[in-house]
Amino acid sequence: MSLYTFNISGCDTKEEIIEQLKIVIDTLNESDEVDIDNALIKAKITKDLFEDIESLPQELQAILNKYSEMDNDYHNCAKMLKEVEAIGYTFEYGLDAEPYGLSKIN
Repeated sequence: MSLYTFNISGCDTKEEIIEQLKIVIDTLNESDEVDIDNALIKAKITKDLFEDIESLPQELQAILNKYSEMDNDYHNCAKMLKEVEAIGYTFEYGLDAEPYGLSKIN
């Protein structure tokens, strides 16, 4: 069974979310088992918590604020990720050193 995760940050309407789901469906291989009735494929919709920093716990806000004052580089993202993961959150970042997809670790 596969868990397909996608990010809906920037999606403001139901139609935009549906478009993201269609992209996930289009990436399935012909060999993938698809049994919707038995829920073998699950879609996990995650909201990017970077979009609402004020609602986050103070400890997390402090970490984010600390790194927001530093240069946006790959090494600072790696350090910030370690601190964020230590308190139960995670995010992703690319070579452009732009963090995205902040979410709580389940």
